[in-house]
Amino acid sequence: MEKVRPHPARAVLRVVLALFVLLIPALDAAAGETPEKMRVLALMDGASHPWVYDTHDPVHVVIEMPLNYLGIVVDRHDIRKGPPPPELIENARAVLMLFEYTEKPCEWVWPWLEKQAKRPGLRFIHMEDFGTLSVGKDGKTDLAPLQNWLARFGLGIDDYYRDDPLGIRTELADPALTACEADPRFLATHTGPWSESDANRAWVTTAPRREGVDRARHPVVTGPWGGVALAPWTLRWGSERGDRRWHLDPFAFFREALGLDRVPAAHPAVLNGRRMFFCHVDGDSLESIATMDNGAYAGKVFLDRVIDEFPLPFTISVIIAGLTNDLEIREPTDRMLLAREMFTRENVEPASHAVLH
Repeated sequence: MEKVRPHPARAVLRVVLALFVLLIPALDAAAGETPEKMRVLALMDGASHPWVYDTHDPVHVVIEMPLNYLGIVVDRHDIRKGPPPPELIENARAVLMLFEYTEKPCEWVWPWLEKQAKRPGLRFIHMEDFGTLSVGKDGKTDLAPLQNWLARFGLGIDDYYRDDPLGIRTELADPALTACEADPRFLATHTGPWSESDANRAWVTTAPRREGVDRARHPVVTGPWGGVALAPWTLRWGSERGDRRWHLDPFAFFREALGLDRVPAAHPAVLNGRRMFFCHVDGDSLESIATMDNGAYAGKVFLDRVIDEFPLPFTISVIIAGLTNDLEIREPTDRMLLAREMFTRENVEPASHAVLH
């Protein structure tokens, strides 16, 4: 008698059911866990940024992209508009303060912060400058509240300041993380907090080259409470607000300051578990001279250093008028030949950017 073989679909179903049964205890345990809070309340000072729109909003320009990458949603609030709505702090994993120097105090901030410090698990991050937190009611420097605040995190601070890079000894715990896109040491200042707790991790340490002048300081430091990252150790601005070079690796810093090492985040280039990629190149300035390779067209540098270096799919367009000497083409120009060379690559799909942009 012929033996009947089980249908393949039934075998697969048995495996799925077995896995489900094994997962039930883990699911029951997870059901009692508190969901991770994945929002950050970012406080900015409208006194330092009176014209706030996307390209000038420091929260958007500086921190939103790295935090979004880590799976964090950012809620911004201008402290000049009074305390933030209660629901913003209820859902927050941390309060991030992105302040710049100001002579305008904001009196509600200190009582509000002291109240929030009692929330279990809430972290605090200070970026760039302590700003209004170091200003008293008379508009003059008053560090007493800030000293009391930082003491709870194992940090001390005073008003010592030195901005002579040659007279400052700087130690970067990991240059890959603290000289990320540019090296900050030629801009070194010696000021800010010092750590007094073994639970803290100093990313940057500065000290005067002359012994006995002042103690070592830690302008970039993290701990189980959050982190501090002060200028100029964060980033360097260019001639335009959108031009910048990170000194500090923002992804690494925020991951540690927010305690995200064991928290999964959806990868922005993954859809339904499959890795996705899309790259479109407009082709503007293909014919411009590249600053990094004297005499070469920018398009040639892009071809050599990006298209040929990374075997990824590209859609590339060109502006016709930028490739020709006139629109009555008699002989192909060197720019046309460059575009033709780009379009012969197997990983390049040609696109149109019109004749006159």
